[in-house]
Amino acid sequence: MDRQSKIKRIVLVFIIIVFCLLFFLLYLFVEYNQNNSINNFISFTTSEGETKNTVREVIEKYESQYILEDNNTIYVVFSKDLYDKEGNSNKLFFTNIVNELEPFFENTDFYLTDNAKNIKIYAKFDSDLEKHVMIINNVEDYFDNTSGEDFIGVESVNYAGETGILEADYKILRDLEDYGMNITKIEEELGEGTELENGYISYLDGKIKLKLLNENVIGNIVIDRSIDEKLFKNFDNYEVLEEIADEDPGYCFGSPEEEFLGYRTENVYYFIYDDEISMYGYSYTDNMSFEDLLSDYIEERNFETFIPILLGQMPLYDYCEYNMDTKTANIKYSLFGFEINIENNDPKGITLYNNYCFSEDSIKLVKNGLVTFNNYENTVEKAEIQRRVNR
Repeated sequence: MDRQSKIKRIVLVFIIIVFCLLFFLLYLFVEYNQNNSINNFISFTTSEGETKNTVREVIEKYESQYILEDNNTIYVVFSKDLYDKEGNSNKLFFTNIVNELEPFFENTDFYLTDNAKNIKIYAKFDSDLEKHVMIINNVEDYFDNTSGEDFIGVESVNYAGETGILEADYKILRDLEDYGMNITKIEEELGEGTELENGYISYLDGKIKLKLLNENVIGNIVIDRSIDEKLFKNFDNYEVLEEIADEDPGYCFGSPEEEFLGYRTENVYYFIYDDEISMYGYSYTDNMSFEDLLSDYIEERNFETFIPILLGQMPLYDYCEYNMDTKTANIKYSLFGFEINIENNDPKGITLYNNYCFSEDSIKLVKNGLVTFNNYENTVEKAEIQRRVNR
């Protein structure tokens, strides 16, 4: 073998050795990163007498999945959610995990993040208390400020199902269904109106009364059942509620015993009484602009900005009253399923009802207790009940 061949062989062996060393160092680096810091190699004994040497072992002890660590953030998939399916708190589960991780992060903050369940725990070291304080999803004392009933309920909202049976016969009702409660489509049939003290306008000698949300959109129209025109194809105007309920049992509000029947079609709500029928528009679309505005308000408490922009973006409210000095507001949006009842600039006065169109963002707001959730009332039915009381 000549000299040149020997040199080539030596170089090749050297390259192989260097490659093996680099591979070994990379392996050590990955292992180190998974445990992330020298503190993760300490050993401590849990209250149950078990010895834990790593963060991973603590996480896995609670049947949760350890993913990785990045600085002082531990990415995991918890085996439990913040509340169980019955709405019971899992506070002890999360408190125990944080307590057992404290020795790995002595006198310093650390984080636990579960992106699958949208749980972000900030274990903040309080030097005065000489312990870590648990802040969940940016909410201090999370389990004292949230509701298990709401946490579970917002995932299965008591939404009023559509009734595909009820069919309008009266042209005014059909036109309002087809054209989104637009008054311009029925003005010829209505004729001249008379304004009433309760905010309604009376037509056809009081046989029809309606209330506008703005210049063109009707919020509510009430028609006397003694009107000459037949109102619905399903039943005659003179039929009593018991007969209507037998023929059209798909009502989602009321009952003959409660002296009204409420139906929801694809486009509107109908409330039927022995003496009159009441109709409201139906809306179930995303409210992303409102939710963006709401999130900004919750974070910054910018009441002076929130209210004017809200009214500009969403002018179809039933009622509006606010005071910039005291930072109070009372604004009702029955059509969209929410109310603003803010006092002292507290966003908890904003209530989302069961006819609100929930998104992932608004579900998080409810779960984190940042707004109020009412799973037992529909704002349209609520407005109708109030109308009957005040008529």
